[in-house]
Amino acid sequence: KAAVFRSMAIARRSCRRFQRDREIPSDTLREILETSLRSPSSFNLQPWQMVVVRDSAKKEELAEQAMLGPGNQFRTNDCSALVVILSDLEPSRRIQRVYDLEKPYKNPNYLGSLPLVPSFLIGEGHLATFLKQVSTSFLSNSSIESVDAWSYKNTALLAQSLVYAAESHDLASCIMEGYDAR
Repeated sequence: KAAVFRSMAIARRSCRRFQRDREIPSDTLREILETSLRSPSSFNLQPWQMVVVRDSAKKEELAEQAMLGPGNQFRTNDCSALVVILSDLEPSRRIQRVYDLEKPYKNPNYLGSLPLVPSFLIGEGHLATFLKQVSTSFLSNSSIESVDAWSYKNTALLAQSLVYAAESHDLASCIMEGYDAR
């Protein structure tokens, strides 16, 4: 397994231009997305959402909003499928869903930690952030991260899994930052 992954990771490159007329079969795209959803995340909260855009008119509309110059605009218009990955900046809303999913497995240590531990570690909300700051400075010299940074970091794992899943199907990809969040 290691040799296969290593060769795939070494071979993978960010594609600067896509073949506009190349179609990704729906089954292949579905498999890539499903594989990506297996990405690790803290407390399995999976603070992300993916939106797949294949419609040319929608891609053109998104390309107009692409920042960082014409390169992102070309890639947005030319790609067979644009996957927009969104971070959930209120991940504590996901705790009950995770609890319900994990309940059949009856891991008492994990279930017992929900929702208190993830809420505390995420630091969502003013009180949680304050408590996290106090305990972090008391227990260690490390700094704390915002809930936004926590969500972005976990979502980046999904993006990485997505590009490797695409590579495993010999499909090119390119991670783009550069959409105006407003």
